[in-house]
Amino acid sequence: MWFEVFSIIFGSGGIVYGVASWFVSKRVRNNNFLSELQGSITKLTSSYTETLNTLVDVQRQNSKLLINQDKLESQNVILMANQEELIKEIEKLRRENKSLSTKLAELNKTLKHEKHNSADCADGLCR
Repeated sequence: MWFEVFSIIFGSGGIVYGVASWFVSKRVRNNNFLSELQGSITKLTSSYTETLNTLVDVQRQNSKLLINQDKLESQNVILMANQEELIKEIEKLRRENKSLSTKLAELNKTLKHEKHNSADCADGLCR
């Protein structure tokens, strides 16, 4: 009976070889799984690095844009102050123009009146 058990186990190599091949194939499967896992990790690391580099580039561009925005805001404040000064100057010139136009109209009226008076008295007789 023991002989039969030993002959089954060792004689034909069935069980021992089956168990041994199962251990070997399990190790191969584990190695393949680890290789695939390492490949996935490598791809993810590469993708992460690329994304991180893109993020750094975007942050650099954002910093430059913020600096330019600050400069433009400063320039805008100066331009707005200049615009206010120009508006005041325009209002002053409009008032001056209106005053001069009124004086010019009065002078034209006086000149016309003087021409009319001198024409009436041209022959020495004032009418």
